[in-house]
Amino acid sequence: MKKNLFYIVALLFFIVGCSDDKDNINMNEDVNQKIVLEEGREKGSIPSVMEIKKIFSGITKPQSFSEYVKLYKKDVARSVDTDFDTNLKNMWMIIINKKLSEGEGTEDQKKFFVYEQLNFEHNLPHFGSFYKLLTNLESIDQAEKDRISKEYRIKNQKAIDQIRWHNPEEKKEKEQQLLMARRTYGILQIGKK
Repeated sequence: MKKNLFYIVALLFFIVGCSDDKDNINMNEDVNQKIVLEEGREKGSIPSVMEIKKIFSGITKPQSFSEYVKLYKKDVARSVDTDFDTNLKNMWMIIINKKLSEGEGTEDQKKFFVYEQLNFEHNLPHFGSFYKLLTNLESIDQAEKDRISKEYRIKNQKAIDQIRWHNPEEKKEKEQQLLMARRTYGILQIGKK
């Protein structure tokens, strides 16, 4: 009997000891889900357990744009305060912007993604698609669009300035992309008047 009790106590210590691995688990209290981070993962890289990785690998195949939005929100809620949050959001925008440019999504969903991108730390890969979405949004008046456009440009210019570029040409190219996207937006707005 004492021998069985010893094994039970040892098993309990083993289970408790293994479940308290705080080095490899990021707890997000907002959604009460654990994100297991892979050993040797590079800072900023997106863990394979995130929905976006499952979509790109073909494991998950959403049937509607609303399903994409639901999975996006799930991933974003799980990535709060992680080193990969901005990368995750920008990776999602590859799919979201493509779907929106193909005419998918309601006006409310489009508006959500304009404000969502405006709140990103930066949105360097998606200047053109952001301004195209902003231009086509009908539920926001022109003054608000202009405010959003300016805030977006300032935020992304600051991000460009803070990056350590390999050479000055790369920085200049990114600044040129931002300038051209905003210029195109301005021309399209003048054409709508």
